[in-house]
Amino acid sequence: MKILIPTSITLDEEKLGLEPGDTVRHYNPTEPIAEEDTDAEVLIAWANTADQLADSARRMKNVGLIQRFLRGRMRCARRASPPMPPSVQVWVCTQKPLRNMRSR
Repeated sequence: MKILIPTSITLDEEKLGLEPGDTVRHYNPTEPIAEEDTDAEVLIAWANTADQLADSARRMKNVGLIQRFLRGRMRCARRASPPMPPSVQVWVCTQKPLRNMRSR
């Protein structure tokens, strides 16, 4: 699994519980994600701009989990406009319990 972590936070990668084959890549939350990272399954979002989230929604076809810190899942979904295709199922997580959300 490929996990994208923004450069706006520091996480102790040893505490992430990574499994063999998991890959952690870092990205700038104010710039488009590098083409070679658009196949990531997990996007951690912190201080992302609206343009960056919208670009990620258009280009990341394998994302299944977005871990968003602060401001809640609906604000994150609104910032990802235009939305991901209706067929894409994404879990958006905040400090509240995990919720299944279909991007619209």
